[in-house]
Amino acid sequence: MFVPNGTTWSQQAELTASDGAANDYFGYSVSVSASTIVVGADGFPVGSSSLQGAAYVFSQSGTTWSQQAELTASDGAANDEFGYSVSVSDSTIIVGASNHAVGSNSDQGAAYVFSQTAAGSYALSASPNSLSMAEGGQGTSTITITPQDGFSGSVLLAASGLVSPSRPHNSARWRIRSSSPTVQPAARSRYRCRALVRRKRR
Repeated sequence: MFVPNGTTWSQQAELTASDGAANDYFGYSVSVSASTIVVGADGFPVGSSSLQGAAYVFSQSGTTWSQQAELTASDGAANDEFGYSVSVSDSTIIVGASNHAVGSNSDQGAAYVFSQTAAGSYALSASPNSLSMAEGGQGTSTITITPQDGFSGSVLLAASGLVSPSRPHNSARWRIRSSSPTVQPAARSRYRCRALVRRKRR
């Protein structure tokens, strides 16, 4: 992935399949639309079906590209070469399988249309889930964000009840990105907050 800077092009990312292997032909076809890239790998084996093929969807967050989904045909078979061609526009993806057999017609070919479902979700927990301390004291609560269903965005949290004499209605806000957790207090308070991201196991 290269991006321009004036008359200069610089590499922003190198995309690879999370389950890639020799002779997958990842990159045989590529399509870009805004912050989405689809890459075909028409040599990818699905189970014992060689050359069935797959297509990979990558999404952008800042300058980082991460794999969001792996697409395969619901009726795929060996030698279909699904991913021979790909195209993406907004939330619609089309993937070609040039060798797909239709009925008794070998190599007739087919095109598969995919649409994006609802955005991923996340699970949030805190330990401990409440703190009690004297004025001027400090406490630590660990906030755990568990991305689910491909979630890769940011989470905005708000906390209230952080009372101080100068700020009787004090509150704090954090913006936490699941890919690179950071904590950014919006108001000074005598507290600590630590964010931890746990990736969902596949």
